[in-house]
Amino acid sequence: MSVVIDASALVVLALDRDRAAAVEQHLRRWRRDGEDVHAPMLARYEIASARTRAVAAGQLASDRVVVAWQQIASVPLVWHELDDGPAVVAMAARLQRRSAYDAAYLVLAEQLRGELWTLDGPLARKQRLVQDAESRQARLAEQRQVWDAQHPGAPQRHQSAQHAYEQARERHQAAEQTHDTLLTQSLVNATAVPSLDAQRPLRPGEALKHELDPPARQRGPERGREGPSFGL
Repeated sequence: MSVVIDASALVVLALDRDRAAAVEQHLRRWRRDGEDVHAPMLARYEIASARTRAVAAGQLASDRVVVAWQQIASVPLVWHELDDGPAVVAMAARLQRRSAYDAAYLVLAEQLRGELWTLDGPLARKQRLVQDAESRQARLAEQRQVWDAQHPGAPQRHQSAQHAYEQARERHQAAEQTHDTLLTQSLVNATAVPSLDAQRPLRPGEALKHELDPPARQRGPERGREGPSFGL
């Protein structure tokens, strides 16, 4: 299994001895197991940027920059140039990120069929959420294929029902807009309770339910014929 390491894990080697110990332990284990450790060339620039911020914040003396850089340079890493920009952009979109930095590490790990090791907790959490969501979508797609195979014609009926629903929703929205326009043109009592003693037309808020689930028709007692019932 190939190992990809990101800049957050390398930066601490000279700035945070507590976390550096854990990183060094993993580096020794990977070396002992014969695992190559990989990183994109991007990591060098991110490390340089982190060192710059540390010097500006007084966390790293300027005369220690060379030593700190050599500590990281001594780590045996296999460096990779970016060779699939579109894949990185797509990964950034999956992570809902506006930059491609984190995505570059994940794409490299995918290309090597390896693991990404990081001290960036939010990145690790986001990647797990993305993986879980994609796994669920894949399982649902498989289940739907099985269902469609067992129920011929079901996809077409589903599409027809979805189309009818969309049309009913559009009519409902149009009715609401008309209703709202009328309310702006007259003074109304918003707290008035409508009378239930007489039949009334459907209000816009009920239009969608009425179209998708029309009320049962029953025989009118006076005229002995079918008549609509609105549940009043």
